[in-house]
Amino acid sequence: MSLKTRIIPCLDVAAPRRPQRSEDAQTKKGSRR
Repeated sequence: MSLKTRIIPCLDVAAPRRPQRSEDAQTKKGSRR
């Protein structure tokens, strides 16, 4: 959950501006780190 909480702030800003697919891409990149 720590990884998701760190990515949430980054997605929070890109979520309303970008489609939901962008969120999945960012979450996959964060999980790889």
